[in-house]
Order: sequence, then structure tokens, then C-alpha cells
Amino acid sequence: MKVRDALVNEFAGSERKLRAIARQDENAQRLMTTPGVGVLVALSLWRPSMRRGASAHPARWGRTSD
Repeated sequence: MKVRDALVNEFAGSERKLRAIARQDENAQRLMTTPGVGVLVALSLWRPSMRRGASAHPARWGRTSD
């Protein structure tokens, strides 16, 4: 039970951090208006395109190199 409680607390903390990031990101908020798109999906779709050198084109998101 202690391990389970520790994991629940860890996940809750991570979720709070992700929600805080999404609240500050207008594009993530816009993505979350789509049915079925939550915090994790919105940030997963939007944030990788913000990395330096990363492709912003969705067709290239799954590729490991350009």
C-alpha cells in the first residue's frame, strides 16, 4: 500500500505541473478544446515543435531525424 500511495502522489504532482504549463500556453489551451485532447496530448503535440531545429510540420513529428 505504501508503494501505491507513493506512486499516486508522484503522478498527482506530475499532473499538477503539466496543468500549470498548459495553463500558460495558449496553443495547448486551444488544442484542449478538441474533444478527447487533454493536457498530456496537447503538450505532446505542441511542445515538441517549439524545440530548436524541430519541424513544426505534423507529418514530420514522428521522425527521429530530418
